[in-house]
Amino acid sequence: MVNIKAVALGGFFRIPWPGNVISSVLRRSFTQLAPPRPVELTVGTADRLIENVVGVGRIYTAPLRLSLNSNITQIPIAVHSSRDVASSQNISTLSQTIPVTGTATESLMMGQIQLVSSTQSNFESSRLAILSDKTSLIEHGNGLIPRQVARGGGLRDIDLILIEPGMAVLQFTIDVLDAMGPNMINTVAEGLAPRIQAQLSEDWTTHVRILSNDASLRTVTVHAELDKDIYPDLETKVESSPTVNLTITRTMSRLMMGMSGDWRAQDAASALWFSGHSGIQIDDQQSHWLARLTVPVVYGTVGRVHQFPATHAELIRLGSPSARELGMVFGTAALLAGLEHVISPVAMPYTPISGWPGRSVIPQTVVKLRDKTVDQRLGILGAPTAEMWRNDDPFLFPGVTVDAALPIGIIPNVRINGEIRHLPYEVEEPSIGAAAANAAKDADCHVVVTEDASSFGINAVVSIKIDTEADVRQFMLAYRFADQFTKRAITNNKGFFNGVDPVLLAAGVDPSYFTYAAYLSVLDKGDCKPIAIWRQTEDGIEGRVQVTIPKTAIVPTFNNFQHITTRAIAGYSSTDDLLGASIIAGILNNRSAIKALAGQGINKGHMPLHNRAPSVHS
Repeated sequence: MVNIKAVALGGFFRIPWPGNVISSVLRRSFTQLAPPRPVELTVGTADRLIENVVGVGRIYTAPLRLSLNSNITQIPIAVHSSRDVASSQNISTLSQTIPVTGTATESLMMGQIQLVSSTQSNFESSRLAILSDKTSLIEHGNGLIPRQVARGGGLRDIDLILIEPGMAVLQFTIDVLDAMGPNMINTVAEGLAPRIQAQLSEDWTTHVRILSNDASLRTVTVHAELDKDIYPDLETKVESSPTVNLTITRTMSRLMMGMSGDWRAQDAASALWFSGHSGIQIDDQQSHWLARLTVPVVYGTVGRVHQFPATHAELIRLGSPSARELGMVFGTAALLAGLEHVISPVAMPYTPISGWPGRSVIPQTVVKLRDKTVDQRLGILGAPTAEMWRNDDPFLFPGVTVDAALPIGIIPNVRINGEIRHLPYEVEEPSIGAAAANAAKDADCHVVVTEDASSFGINAVVSIKIDTEADVRQFMLAYRFADQFTKRAITNNKGFFNGVDPVLLAAGVDPSYFTYAAYLSVLDKGDCKPIAIWRQTEDGIEGRVQVTIPKTAIVPTFNNFQHITTRAIAGYSSTDDLLGASIIAGILNNRSAIKALAGQGINKGHMPLHNRAPSVHS
């Protein structure tokens, strides 16, 4: 177990911020990034490329001052609204007087290999054959990741679980140490599959090989002591608040985004965890309250995150912490955010923002662009210019700073309700949008969004023609794995939100509340079902999503809907239209991932879609 003590220092938000003077280390790290070159975005480029910039996005971050191993730590947390800024300030205020301690488990993550049998034959003989050779299998798996083993990590255990007659899963755990772990786990899953196949009886075969986003074996636990005289009714407030877990989940997501982590993986892990576990627990210690929170943390301090210059600089400034150390800081911020949600020690006045600095602004007279061609839209909106990327913008709020930029991409030629659409994506890496764009080539999409006083009802259907019955069978077997096994379903749904969330972000909607509400519709006491339901049709497959989302889950960011470049490019005429398009993107992304898993596997069949095409900002 790793232990830290996290206590914030006072006065951070009282530091004077003199106009455009770059006075924070976060801002200094940001200025090291080179601005993109201004180029023209043509129709041909938009149709051919998966990633192309039509505006410049920004993440504004409010540093959260904590103590990590006695060193001052300012953790960037992505800010999407003035409420986020107020919350960050409140967390800092709370942590001046509330001591927090933390522990972390090992960084164990799960991988899975689906086993199927057409005859539903005796499973036990295959199970005994595999488990009797467990030591050899672990050695073989570790041979696939020698550098991780040399660092002290690697395969820890293997088990075989019968899901239903004719379907089982070989599940293994890997200590990924300071890595996030998905590529490592997928490599082991795909490398172990042939060895497992050789030990199965003739009518059992390996199928899906993939990681699981169930991170229940990789958690941090943090404790905070609160004075009863100051917070006399804390226990009642926490127990009676229905949205504390949402606040915690959203805070973890924003911390991941602020540090260039996979925040959708964190969303999936948090949603599954809180469907079967308690949130903040308050114990009466006579003289004080003891608040305790356990939460999964899916973040790696090595590997991919260092591809982002600002995040690389952040990790160096933080003293190059281990993943578990940084995870405890994340957990501390999440606990304080949950407490702040019910305590609200200070309030920051709301400041309306008419536009988002760094993005081109659409004139009020140019909003309805649905009937115009892509080249006409781009001609009206103009190409991105270097002037949009300024690192001397005044701060929106005291203590809020620019940390990173996100490009805007386009998924071209998606046929929705008989109309060709170009869906905007806000991307944090080149992979986003690639899978959905690939799936859209063969898809016919229909969506109906109904609205009442309190909610949106979304009924979306994607029909896809598939040539051979064998392809359909393989796809449906892979889907049934998610339909029958929670630890696979949560990853399947994460792939769905890989498509939904970037569309919402690009159009100025904070996806956190939407994602949480959608997860609630398929989670129950630790059990998870797929959001996108697939079935076989006469000429292929059909994916359907039926979900009701409360209007309170559609929360605008600082962006004003009337002034978003990418919203106009897609031709959104209403929030209903936006929600329908985002769900379609989610189904397409889900289909592409399942198709890859049913074929060559995620590394060979899905990851090539993520290769960076020649980009208009490269």
